[in-house]
Amino acid sequence: MSEKFPTNMKGLIQESEDDKSSYNRAWDLCVLFLSGNQWLTYNDSLQQWSMDRPRQSNTRVTVNLLLNMYRNILSRMMVNYPAIAVLPASPSTSDIVKAKTSEWLLQYHWQADDMADTIKVAIENLLSFGTVGFTPTTTRS
Repeated sequence: MSEKFPTNMKGLIQESEDDKSSYNRAWDLCVLFLSGNQWLTYNDSLQQWSMDRPRQSNTRVTVNLLLNMYRNILSRMMVNYPAIAVLPASPSTSDIVKAKTSEWLLQYHWQADDMADTIKVAIENLLSFGTVGFTPTTTRS
């Protein structure tokens, strides 16, 4: 049984992108809702979300129960950071100096790379999307 290669590849890709656009808008709206932005409308000409301004006579009330749970879980996950500790291999002075120097180097990189903020963004993405990933970067010279 040999399967035929699709002939209209460009059309199939465009159809797939069109099908995903509604899902992308829904995900964008959910993330904006979690960040506290309610009453949004999608502007097709600008291809972005914009705040829907209330009229003078309308008063809007928004009860966002999900936002309280999201912020509660986020704050609980942000309480503890990993501790950095390097133990010497032996009680010799040279091993103690190497361990302490390694610990200082790790603490320096933690602060220089702003890992606290990186982890905060990662946890926000984890709570919003259900997954998160880290990739190494080589921008440092």
